Order: sequence, then C-alpha cells, then structure tokens
Amino acid sequence: AHLWLAWATLVLVAGQDLAVPAVLDCTYDEGWDTFRRSLRENAAGGWEIEEDIFSQADGLISKHLLPFLAFHRSKSNEFFYDCDREEPRGTICLYGMLSALFVHHIYLRHKIAVGMGDSDDQKVFNDSTNVARLLLINKNNCLDFLDSSGWPITLVRLVAVLHPTDVKPLPL
Repeated sequence: AHLWLAWATLVLVAGQDLAVPAVLDCTYDEGWDTFRRSLRENAAGGWEIEEDIFSQADGLISKHLLPFLAFHRSKSNEFFYDCDREEPRGTICLYGMLSALFVHHIYLRHKIAVGMGDSDDQKVFNDSTNVARLLLINKNNCLDFLDSSGWPITLVRLVAVLHPTDVKPLPL
C-alpha cells in the first residue's frame, strides 16, 4: 500500500494526532523546518509583523525560487511521488514557499501602508503577491492538505489575504 494513501485515509480518523509526512512540513530541510516552527510561534502570538520572520521568508525565497519555478513549470508530479517515499527527495517545499510568499505579502503590504516602503519594496510586493496568487490556482490539487500540515496558514486565509481588492465578484 502506498504511504500517501494510508496517511490520507488515517487523516479521516477523528480525534487522532497523526504525524504529518515530511514532504508537507519539509522537516527534511533545516531552513524550511526552522521557518515553519518560527511561523507557528508567530501565528500563536497573533501574527505580529516581525523582521526576523520576514528575513527568514526572504532568504528562503531567494534560495529556492528558481528551482521552485522550474518545478512549477515542469508539470511534474514529483510532489506526489515524494508523498509515497519513505525519504522524500525534497525537490521543493510547496507549502513552505507559499507560506514565505504569504509572509512577504503581509510584511511588505504593511511597510508600504505605513509609508516606509519604497519603489523597490512595491515591485517585490507585486512580484511575490503575483507568484503566491498563481500558486493558489494550483495544479493537481497540491494544496488539498495545507490545512492538515504543520504550516499555520490555511487555504481560506491565503485566499482572503491575497484576493485582489479591485476584483469584484460576479453576480449570481
């Protein structure tokens, strides 16, 4: 039996605390694991704007963006193959990258709103927000387990925060 199917089935068992596969929490990578733990701590404290959290996110985006974009363009199912492996290859940290882009969005939006942002900040804000929005239009249902992972950001929160303010919903 595939580990992924077994894990997905166990998630349905109410009231149990289950281990999350390393491919979702990126525990195989020290940088992503540290960022996830820091972000969980920040979320538990009310999502304060913290320079350290932004610096971690910024560093991880800088380090992993090109391989991440190559993965995203590749139409690869490597993310799902990793779910079936005892030891994930860790080609990308999907939920970590989305969380880092989310932090970028929140931090830079705040910095710009209080008048401390410059034109470079505005450009980075636009770029990271657009990449994060692109990821919300995910492929292969990759975000289905975000809310069950160890990342403190939910899919609903991402959509609410990243929703363009100038887009009006279509009338029903």
